[in-house]
Amino acid sequence: MSAVPPSNIPVRKHTRDVRWRIVAPVAGLGFVLVALCVALAIGVATGNLERSHVTVVMGLLATAFISLPLVILCLVPYLLLAALAQLAGQGHAQARGPLRRVRHLTEQVAVATDKHAPRLARPLIGLNVRLTRWEHAVRGVLPPLPAEKDATHE
Repeated sequence: MSAVPPSNIPVRKHTRDVRWRIVAPVAGLGFVLVALCVALAIGVATGNLERSHVTVVMGLLATAFISLPLVILCLVPYLLLAALAQLAGQGHAQARGPLRRVRHLTEQVAVATDKHAPRLARPLIGLNVRLTRWEHAVRGVLPPLPAEKDATHE
């Protein structure tokens, strides 16, 4: 019998993969960078290298270590925007059918409204005409109201 329970094997495999695929490359590059800095310091101390050479090498390293993270930072939003553009195009292609159905339904509603509007509006127009006649009849019987002057503007 094995001493390791079977559920622990995937965890160990994952831990080993993380160490070899993520931690090891970063640690290796960090070690190479520290070794380069130590070698440059020793070269300057022994007199084999001039300070101008070290400045050039450090400038190149600084450019690499500053520009690479910036490229990665700019690359991620670019890829995100490209994926969003692709999804927007697919969404537009998927929406054509429903948009056609809605447009057709809207046209049918507009035709039905044009057909039924006069019949529905006639009673309202008649009511408005009767109210206007009553208003004129009441105005003819009663004396007109005195015009009120607005003294605030004078």
